Amino acid sequence: HEQKNHLSAHEDKKVAAFHSQRGLDHLAMLKAFTSLMRRYMGRKMMSLLGPGHPISLLSHCFMGNTLSVFANCVSWSERETQFRDTLVNASALSHVNSVMMGKSRYIWAISCGHYRRALKGWIQLKGLTHPNIPATACSLARCLRELGRRGEAIKILMPIIAARVSMENSSDSLKDEE
Repeated sequence: HEQKNHLSAHEDKKVAAFHSQRGLDHLAMLKAFTSLMRRYMGRKMMSLLGPGHPISLLSHCFMGNTLSVFANCVSWSERETQFRDTLVNASALSHVNSVMMGKSRYIWAISCGHYRRALKGWIQLKGLTHPNIPATACSLARCLRELGRRGEAIKILMPIIAARVSMENSSDSLKDEE
């Protein structure tokens, strides 16, 4: 399994090298895509649909996903820079754990806001048992975890897990009655 991961990482480096030789900056491309999606979120259609419309809620989920990917890439880029600095300067090692103080933290926070709006909307619209709620709640929890707010992430996940367990238990009892 480690050999496969090593090959995968090696292949990733080859692909990145291929694109960088051609002047393609993946981070810049992802930033441009994210910017375009944010512009789409401000279109008149979104205001006509209203904040509680399922398309608006899905748009917030998609925006959260886009920003999460971007934040993750920025975070890795920051870590890579920190790692290179650590190799050059041993005193930089103490700064490796504070990478989240950079741009990625800001992006995770914006992503968190989109997921929070979507989760609140899904719950208001459909209740805790709607199929989009677990994925949205997990995505929000991931953002909170990345921001160092694990306790808040757990508080968000607990009622969703309880609702799913309750729903499955009632479904099982209905099957038993048949």
